[in-house]
Amino acid sequence: KYHQVEKVATLSFYGYADGQPIALESELADTLRMLSGIDVSNAASLNLALSHLRSQAMSKAIHQMLARRQREFLKPEGLHLVDVIQGMGEAYPNPAITNYQIDDDRRRIVLFYWSVLPK
Repeated sequence: KYHQVEKVATLSFYGYADGQPIALESELADTLRMLSGIDVSNAASLNLALSHLRSQAMSKAIHQMLARRQREFLKPEGLHLVDVIQGMGEAYPNPAITNYQIDDDRRRIVLFYWSVLPK
């Protein structure tokens, strides 16, 4: 309906990791250090790097999907994308859930929110 109006789409990605420690001298730790560029000196910072990389991967996947479907948009040049990518580390994705475990699958997620507003 409003394809003539320029818009800004904010895509927010919040990655989470479980509380299971990653060994500092492991191959996974070395890979996280290399990929994240973050100074990783303890298990919590490794999980923070992991959660940030999860967010980045989800952002990349969404952008690839949008690129494939761009021809379906009425005026794609009028839509400006802004990403917010945040690693949340070992924080709980939903504070209302009180029975999380240290190695809980429900903590290994990326929450994705979006909004589209006039520019």
